[in-house]
Amino acid sequence: MLAASPLQLLAQAAPPPQPKAEAPSRARRAPPPVQGQQAQTQQPVQPPPPPQAAAPAARSPQRTEIVKFDNWTVTCLEYPEGTPKKTCAAQLQVQQSGSNQVLLAWTVSLNDSKQFVTLLQTPTGVSIPSGVELQPEKAGKRKLSYESCEPARCTSTLPIDAALLREFSTAPTAQVVIFAVNGQSVQFNIPIKGFDKASAHLRSAL
Repeated sequence: MLAASPLQLLAQAAPPPQPKAEAPSRARRAPPPVQGQQAQTQQPVQPPPPPQAAAPAARSPQRTEIVKFDNWTVTCLEYPEGTPKKTCAAQLQVQQSGSNQVLLAWTVSLNDSKQFVTLLQTPTGVSIPSGVELQPEKAGKRKLSYESCEPARCTSTLPIDAALLREFSTAPTAQVVIFAVNGQSVQFNIPIKGFDKASAHLRSAL
């Protein structure tokens, strides 16, 4: 499925972190959390909104529903009170060959305006200005911009318009391309069978 080993490519391409001089201070402060390697050389980005299927920290779901549609898994969480009362998201994961390590997580959900949104979580060590390329088979490329990089992953999002929704629903595969900091690309060719059923279930569940 993979044209290269993403973790090795990104690790080789990413520059080593540079030590930072500690500014003098009367009260010693705890060091800030380590960010993704590329985030050290780029402008800071705002953290993305949490996926709609994620449960709020202080709440526990009253009911959890998990349904598989070919390569997609739809998870719905229902809460006894509060807002929202129900959240749903479809997810597809790409794992490293020979292991269970997740290289890429692709999540689709509905926002507050009932529009589909795609969220991609990729490895770190990427070129933030290059973004992510997403292309359903036999369709045009779409570019996603990175919104945040954490120590273990970088996140990008894109609203799904009507044309892209049709392309995802009919294409058997989609290509995701990420770029290392040296400009080298890493391609994921992903079977997306079941997207039409998963998206229909998301719309009917909410």
